[in-house]
Amino acid sequence: MTYPQQQPQYGAPQGTPWMPPQYGGAPAPQQPAQPPQFGGQMPPTAAPKLGESGKGGGGAQAPAPRHLIGRTVIIEPIRIDETTMADGKGPNGENIKVPRPTAYYNLTVVDGGPLQFGDNKDHDISKQHGMTMEISTPCRFTNVQSDRFGIVNEVRDTMARGEMASVGVIQQGTKGNRPFLMTKCGRDLDGNERPDGAQRFEAATQVWNAVFAKTFVSPEPRSLVESY
Repeated sequence: MTYPQQQPQYGAPQGTPWMPPQYGGAPAPQQPAQPPQFGGQMPPTAAPKLGESGKGGGGAQAPAPRHLIGRTVIIEPIRIDETTMADGKGPNGENIKVPRPTAYYNLTVVDGGPLQFGDNKDHDISKQHGMTMEISTPCRFTNVQSDRFGIVNEVRDTMARGEMASVGVIQQGTKGNRPFLMTKCGRDLDGNERPDGAQRFEAATQVWNAVFAKTFVSPEPRSLVESY
């Protein structure tokens, strides 16, 4: 997977949801630019319509994309840090640092029943352990971060479309390095219709309206273990 070269950060300050220009924010720059400024206009009084993932076919502890496969989720962009690095391989197989952007966003999980997360898949077997937390759905996590290619692109695309949030179903690709992707509520990566696509989108819209109105109360997670 090839990642873009370093670029200036864009989007909102950490922890502040990005605001599209029609709601008082500034557009994500198409070319390198200074971070946009905000303010001036009043936000909408009613929740704007959820944008839908274009794919047709944070908090200190939050679920990773692998925990969300098959679930309907809402992503609200905060910012993308284009300067973060990750371990990689050089042309001669040497260990080097390579650019790997990190997306910051608020995450709402709409469905799928109790959600377990908090496991550790470290390459060091001694550090690995199972799930540590469980939470009922729908639930919400703020200031989540991920450097997963598909999630970073979804955050970037949502900002580029000028939308405050995007809804879709998390699915793992079957090609290449099998990235985690957000697909349309009504259609999967292979182009097959999801019979419950309309119901997923309607449920997500109801949750989003409550989030926007600040009436949504996320359940508290519970610990599955005493400690690891």
